[in-house]
Amino acid sequence: CFLCISKGEQFCPLNDKRDFIIQKIESADCIILASPNYSMNVNWLTKNMIDRFAYNLHRPMYFNKRFFLLITTGNFMGAKQAMKALSVLPSGGKIIGKLIVHTAPEMSIKKRQKQEKKIINKSKQFFKIVDKNYSHFPPFGNLIWFAAFKATGAAFKKTLPADYEYYKNKDYFIDVKLTII
Repeated sequence: CFLCISKGEQFCPLNDKRDFIIQKIESADCIILASPNYSMNVNWLTKNMIDRFAYNLHRPMYFNKRFFLLITTGNFMGAKQAMKALSVLPSGGKIIGKLIVHTAPEMSIKKRQKQEKKIINKSKQFFKIVDKNYSHFPPFGNLIWFAAFKATGAAFKKTLPADYEYYKNKDYFIDVKLTII
């Protein structure tokens, strides 16, 4: 219905657990987003979540969060497409790792062992990163993204009032010290 994007997420007519999910994400040190690969994409529950948080692509709120993305797949087709679809959910958050786990029963023992090593290595990397304090330094591309949305905000004051309100008094998506460089 586009109400969350045009007027603001508080106008969404759905009575679901969105606010509960937001609370859990905001209180977490790191978020693991996982989905099986169904028909060369994420499953319907994950797709519903992506659609439910679509307004976050206009007004991102996870720049200070870290995400790990996991796709499980029974075959080798479509896993990359599913990972690409899952990658939009963090919307500005730092993706600290990605992993595709193949669960095909016909996998050879050698391939399973190789995959197990990969899972162990990714797990170690994940815990090493999560144990570190996280301070966000905005990449140049995000600064361009912010500047573009902020610059066009006034033009959409009537059609996208939520975007206008979100950007009008901000220096960046989150509070960080920005230098001239």
